[in-house]
Amino acid sequence: MPQPRPRNHHAGIGTATNTTTTAARLQPLRRPRTACTRCSNTHKKCDSQMPKCSRCRELNTHCEYENMLHLETPISIGNLSVEDPDMMPTMQDWVVVYNYLRSGGQSLWAMLDPVKFLQSFLSEPPFLRYAVCAVAAHQRLPKVSGRVSLAYFNRAKQAVKKRSDVSIKMIQALFCLSSFATSNGQPDLSKPYFVKAIPMLFQLRLHVDPDDSPWLTHLNLSEEDKNERRMTFWTLFQCVQVVQMITINRGEFYAMPGNSVKFAKQVALDTVAKLPVTLPKTATVCYLTLITNVMVEMAILHSKAPASAMELLVGSAAVLLDRRLAIAKEHIPETLLVSEPSVLFQMVEANPSTPIIHIAITTILYNSALCILHRPRLYLTAYLSLTSPLLLNPDNLMILLTLLEVCLSAAERIATINSWILHRSKSGKDNDAGLFSKKMWQKHSLLSFGLFEAAVVLWFVTCKTNPFWWRNTQEHDDDTLLSDKNSLYVLRMTHSDRQRLRSSVMDILRTYEDLEGTLSSEENAAQSNMATPFITCISAMLREMEQVELNIQAGLPFNSEAKRSSSSSNRDDVEDLVLGVTVMSFGEEESIEPYKGTPWAFLGLLGADVMGYIKWAAYEEGWREFWRTLPD
Repeated sequence: MPQPRPRNHHAGIGTATNTTTTAARLQPLRRPRTACTRCSNTHKKCDSQMPKCSRCRELNTHCEYENMLHLETPISIGNLSVEDPDMMPTMQDWVVVYNYLRSGGQSLWAMLDPVKFLQSFLSEPPFLRYAVCAVAAHQRLPKVSGRVSLAYFNRAKQAVKKRSDVSIKMIQALFCLSSFATSNGQPDLSKPYFVKAIPMLFQLRLHVDPDDSPWLTHLNLSEEDKNERRMTFWTLFQCVQVVQMITINRGEFYAMPGNSVKFAKQVALDTVAKLPVTLPKTATVCYLTLITNVMVEMAILHSKAPASAMELLVGSAAVLLDRRLAIAKEHIPETLLVSEPSVLFQMVEANPSTPIIHIAITTILYNSALCILHRPRLYLTAYLSLTSPLLLNPDNLMILLTLLEVCLSAAERIATINSWILHRSKSGKDNDAGLFSKKMWQKHSLLSFGLFEAAVVLWFVTCKTNPFWWRNTQEHDDDTLLSDKNSLYVLRMTHSDRQRLRSSVMDILRTYEDLEGTLSSEENAAQSNMATPFITCISAMLREMEQVELNIQAGLPFNSEAKRSSSSSNRDDVEDLVLGVTVMSFGEEESIEPYKGTPWAFLGLLGADVMGYIKWAAYEEGWREFWRTLPD
């Protein structure tokens, strides 16, 4: 991995004596055919095919061209003017970005047209060039020294400070800086960047579709320019929705305008990555906003505990949100939001170039929304006394049984997709040298919180839900529902079911362990990041799940009273552990003292305690009190 070039050295471009003659001195760039790094190191003949040479494709290994400028269309230099010679672009910078984009590097939150950006790379403003380089260098797998990406990050910040632009390119640069902080496992440090971008969205009136913006007429925007405006809006809008949902319990609120913006078109990555990708014409991020828009309302609903169990069980707010989520699902193509994981597996088997990330992320996010919506009522299967008057009503019994099935099914769909992607990568069948799973969650780390939602549900139904709701015999073979609809115990939870669900949670833990590693660099490998609290919590969940299995096999009581474990720890030998994440600065100009911050998650534990002493955050105390005070 090339290091960012020294100051005043302009590799591959030439050195200008003054800024007025720089553009005239720039010469067309030659594109030599060069062997990939692996073939070069092993002294083998390389056919320089993209995105992988034939030899690397046969070996199913990573293929990278460190010194090759291979693009089928010429790079447009344009009218380049340089305010600061130290901000001159280099071809090393270009190669960093090119290697990132050609390997499918962009996430679903991609604002940039990759081909257009590469063609105009040398004339892009420094703040955007270095911001993209920072993300590209940091998210490179196999990993390189964090000093490389950090150098780009610091230069991007310097360039941002020197300019007061209110432009789409500045929004894109701020979003990249935000993504860089998040991909370093420090999402709390990412907020200042996208918060700064939100007022710019208003100032540029990006919340109004360009076709309905007469003030833009004189610009004669092309369809590509219009799509860039739409893509910028929807990407920032969806990101703010996710952050809003995560931080609503902290009293943080980020106002976003109502909008009439048309959905953006999908940015074609195949022109860079050379992969035949079949996707809906509409950008995936636009469909994600349909889901996260409802999820924000769910987070607001669950930010405070209800007044009573009756309000929680039969309140109208959850019913309305359930309908809104169903309507959102109707607007998402079935090829993007699959009904069952097996549909995705069949699609990939029939067509290996199936856009797995787009389908997996959309499906996981939707099922996460189901878990978030119904999880508070799911908790009643543990915390509501079986003698409660609420359970004398058969309709209420059916509501809880239905929610139990819906939550469990949604969590299993999430876990099944994760296990499939994880084992597919571990076995080297991902056509990406075993890196597909790591790359996917590294680039969508905030959306990985859906995996934690699945883990919480699977842990809760196996460790907390009262045995009253389960049939524990092995006499039926149905995966979920029994055929006897008149039986109260319509849901099954056998010993083999418990082992299977624990195995799924183990795979979620492995994914978070991989994520913790990809969010760290060699320099800060020993430091915690946003994946660390998940690892601590899920590890404890697995121990509790295993202990419950052993207790059941030994004929011991299923579990200690659920309400007792939701209160202060009843273990005299163990102090309560409130999970947190260490927030620490990075970069030359950061001056934040390390502190313990609140973990980022969609919904946390909602007042439940793992192993009787592990708690999520202080803001859940209201829910803990609610569960403690439910009438017996």
